[in-house]
Amino acid sequence: MIRPDQRREPVLAAWGFTSGGTKVLLHLIGGFKGDAKEVSAFFQDMRSRGLGDPLLIIRDGADGIIKAIETCFPRLERQRLKIIPNTFGEKAVPKFMFGAMIRAAER
Repeated sequence: MIRPDQRREPVLAAWGFTSGGTKVLLHLIGGFKGDAKEVSAFFQDMRSRGLGDPLLIIRDGADGIIKAIETCFPRLERQRLKIIPNTFGEKAVPKFMFGAMIRAAER
């Protein structure tokens, strides 16, 4: 939790969805700088803990993330994050996952 007087720092989070639509936090690091080496290490750490190849990665346009995905998951389907307006105010989700997010939130 960040308090108003604390310095904020960027984070890198990996979220997944179960086949039932439940949102799961897979990995999180603080102090994220965004370079490909750091993101590759982030992916390798998840793999060392048993994560198999995901079916799809949705990412933003950060160069380090794109390069790390191409290196670590060269045959994986990728999609650029598309933000849509929704009822959650500032929060937004990729358009194709909006239904699953609503169902998961209602549980």
